[in-house]
Amino acid sequence: MKIDSVGGLDHAIIAVGDIGEAIGAMNALGFLPTPAAHHSAHMGTVNSTIVFRDRTYLELLGTAAPTPHNAGLRDAVAAGQSFYGLILNTTDADAALAGFEAGGFGGGEVLDFSRPVEIGGEAREAAFRTAMIAPGTFPGLHSFACQHLTPDVVWRRDHLEQPNGVTGLARLVGAASDPVGAAEPFVRHLGCRMTGGAEGTTIDLGNVALQYLPPDRYADQHGLLPAQDPGIGVIVLRAGDLARVRVVLEQRFVEAHLRAGAVEAERFGLTFRFEGRG
Repeated sequence: MKIDSVGGLDHAIIAVGDIGEAIGAMNALGFLPTPAAHHSAHMGTVNSTIVFRDRTYLELLGTAAPTPHNAGLRDAVAAGQSFYGLILNTTDADAALAGFEAGGFGGGEVLDFSRPVEIGGEAREAAFRTAMIAPGTFPGLHSFACQHLTPDVVWRRDHLEQPNGVTGLARLVGAASDPVGAAEPFVRHLGCRMTGGAEGTTIDLGNVALQYLPPDRYADQHGLLPAQDPGIGVIVLRAGDLARVRVVLEQRFVEAHLRAGAVEAERFGLTFRFEGRG
């Protein structure tokens, strides 16, 4: 089922227990996270983002105060689940929710919320409308479609240039005992194209690929398995110049290693894989 108002990946959410420590960890990897900011009170969350030129981003998300809207996030942190959310983009949250509901996997509401942002000494507001997807629709993943009312405040120019040279997200890699079963909901609900089979599947989200490998193959290729099955444990980034990545990581005393022509480093129990030249 293809929903016209829903596009590819908007951003990925990393669940964190301490937003300050998480920002420091991403700084160490050569990213430029935005300052921590609190969402609207009913959300009860605090975040920082790493924004990319390809119009995707990573979101570090923590709890500021317990509310019904962040119960799943708190559960994920308690369970040691770092990769928490796979968020789709939409130009119309109401139409997206209507499509989700028609397909039988709607989350029942559109949420409106915002967070304050200061850019160049000017107080701004990043505002969003999100069409919720029912829990469990995509196993092991929190998901919704995000409409950006103020995209220029999210993809802020003063944070687009990452010190490590990363320009965007290339793919996400997870482990699943049943790779076909993990991929099938994306085909059925979003009309995504899937390739592969029991030895591994790849889902085309439009702008980013999502790959599921059997646990043994995942461990051989990437090491430590995610805490969940299915679960995502590798974030693959377009880095351009790998020599630049290596220099930045060395300057920040980050242990990294070469694997299959890419540079990898670990944080939050996740592998950040930098792919590019050199």
